[in-house]
Amino acid sequence: MSIHWLRVFADASHDGILAVDALGRVTHANQNASSLLGHSLDELLGRPVLDFFLLEQRIAVSLERAWTAGQPQLGLSGWLRRRSGEPLAVRFNAVPWPSDGPDAGALIAFQPAASAAFDKPVEAGSAAAPREQDDSSSRQDRAGEADLGGRRACKNLQAGLPGMGADEWVRLCREALRDNRFVLYRQAVVDVKTRQVVAWELLIRMQGPAGELIMPGEFLPACERSGLICELDRWVIRKAFQLLADWSELDDPNIALHINISRRTLSDLALVDFIRQQLEATGIDPRRIVFEVTETAAIDDLEKALAFMHSLEELGFRFALDDFGAGFTGIGVLRRLPVHYLKIDGSFIRDLRSDPVSRQLVKTIVAIAQALGKQTVAEFVPDEETLAILCEVGADFGQGYYLGRPEPIPDFDC
Repeated sequence: MSIHWLRVFADASHDGILAVDALGRVTHANQNASSLLGHSLDELLGRPVLDFFLLEQRIAVSLERAWTAGQPQLGLSGWLRRRSGEPLAVRFNAVPWPSDGPDAGALIAFQPAASAAFDKPVEAGSAAAPREQDDSSSRQDRAGEADLGGRRACKNLQAGLPGMGADEWVRLCREALRDNRFVLYRQAVVDVKTRQVVAWELLIRMQGPAGELIMPGEFLPACERSGLICELDRWVIRKAFQLLADWSELDDPNIALHINISRRTLSDLALVDFIRQQLEATGIDPRRIVFEVTETAAIDDLEKALAFMHSLEELGFRFALDDFGAGFTGIGVLRRLPVHYLKIDGSFIRDLRSDPVSRQLVKTIVAIAQALGKQTVAEFVPDEETLAILCEVGADFGQGYYLGRPEPIPDFDC
């Protein structure tokens, strides 16, 4: 079928239709897709299609197979990320079309579904996150370059795992905790001017029963819902302190470790005592630990967040406000939060080269941070041109696949 007839079909369909190329970028969209997503047709074109989905890792990987491996993906369900920020429950199919030329790619057809049919997306919290970004953990739930962007690394997953339910994932995570099958990866935070690594963000992975590497987008949502995320956060913290105490590569006192704290853990004041015990046991310098808290988690229960953060600040630890700009933090609230870094949400950085609005927003965020005596970290840095713009507007640090992909920590036994 030619690309012309594919577009004719798309425009005649009652479903939302997105056509993507072999790299997963939107090449055509019908009016129904535009209406459902809340974006104009021009805004959709050229964007990675996964930017518009809030998906569990297994679904993202399945969807991607349609245009990377030519495998039809039928009967999927998930959530669209509408321009308003509201998620939209959908069911969708992705069908490749045969072509070795520039028209290779896939059609994705979707339609609204009853949201009660499947779980709403939740913040993945601990040590990773979602976002297209860089594991920053991110934060699958944040869907960034990291863990959602690390979807290709999930292709070695055993065929049986993607169908597991939440209870099965929780059971598997408990077994992994018992058998010490979680591992830490790291991703560099870099000075945008000197290109020197100033910190490493720690990201969690799980080794499956057969030794396969399982990305956090698979297991963290279930852990968040069940409360097991608090145990995982403690595991990461304990290992991070051990790493800082024992790993010779971290002898440089100027290099810090970033640890993601989940929404549930942020309200767990008992964790302060646990961290104090780990500090006393290892004797590390607390200024070399930066706890990352998402903007939405911090303002969700502000008073609890402030109590937690102030307690740890008194011990010498530092904080970064992650995904800054994605929430609704006012200047008054920002002045109350004891954060040292604002991690600018990757959605603003990704289009910095071509979008003057994003550039102005980033410039404004940097100016606000400087006025408040805070430093900025730009997430999802994709290329040299974006890095130059960040230098121009005065950003301090950057993170993203261009500056360094998530990698295993060498010579450290988790």
